[in-house]
Amino acid sequence: MQKLYSKREPIKPYAFIRLHNEIKTVDIALKSVLPALKGGVIGFHSCSDGTKEYILEFCKKYPQFIPVEYPYDVIPSGDKRYMNNDFDINSRLDSYYNFIWDKLPKDEWIIKIDGDHIWNIEALESLCRLPIRKTDCIILSRINLHCDNGKCYIHRKYPIMEGGDSWILYNHNVRFLFNRGWNDGHFFAYERLPLPRKERKKILGICSNWNFPVVKNRRDDFKKDDGVLLKD
Repeated sequence: MQKLYSKREPIKPYAFIRLHNEIKTVDIALKSVLPALKGGVIGFHSCSDGTKEYILEFCKKYPQFIPVEYPYDVIPSGDKRYMNNDFDINSRLDSYYNFIWDKLPKDEWIIKIDGDHIWNIEALESLCRLPIRKTDCIILSRINLHCDNGKCYIHRKYPIMEGGDSWILYNHNVRFLFNRGWNDGHFFAYERLPLPRKERKKILGICSNWNFPVVKNRRDDFKKDDGVLLKD
């Protein structure tokens, strides 16, 4: 089966990218995935660390990418402000995602790209050989890492993630929804992309990228007990 897929020409998807104050990782993240992409849309909002300026320059250099500035502040997932009903619906994550998604070409393959992931391009191109039918949905897994004072740690509890929030899929009848509520005493609020089994066939592939979530300014709360030190 591997030999069969290895002979297939990989698809070249468009990228669905959303960025917010990710100047520390955005350059290496975008350049690591660039050879596998046909183009894409880079959405951003409320940037104050140079991310906006970087995006605009990047899109000038690579005109196959379109910069889209979202004109509202966005409330991050899990934020307690979602507990109330008096927030602006434009500040909701699904509103932001759908605004950016609507700028992507219809009936094309799309890959969800984050600004704090570094890609193994050979692994990604292998995954891009997997889609055969328009109902195929390639679930992208990642390794969670953090570098601190010259040392690299892998997340102790969640070393490898394949939660279904990163994927390659065909852009037909796609719309993000919003979920919020309580589970075992913990409040949750996040955007969600429905992937009905009858409409999408999920395919799990090889791990293709490294995620550095703690590098983001708003997540700078790394604790060494959360990670396992990687040795040479």
